[in-house]
Amino acid sequence: MFFKNFKIDKAYKDGILDASVIGMHMVSGPAVGYGIGWVLEKYAHTGRTTTMICLALGVGAGILNVYRDMKRLKRKMYESDDERNDQQN
Repeated sequence: MFFKNFKIDKAYKDGILDASVIGMHMVSGPAVGYGIGWVLEKYAHTGRTTTMICLALGVGAGILNVYRDMKRLKRKMYESDDERNDQQN
């Protein structure tokens, strides 16, 4: 079969995994923030404002995580480019 002989480069596989984590951070941050706000609203009898504040904090946390992931990916990309250039020279 075709798939038995199909080999994926490790750097390519790591890049796909890192990109999927970025998507999960964009979803999980706001979801957790909304969940915490909903629990506080329901059981601590706070207003709807608490849910919106927690949602905003969750969105901010998601964006911060994406920023950190992109910074790490950029650093890995530059390091691999430097290694490839060193091998060619």
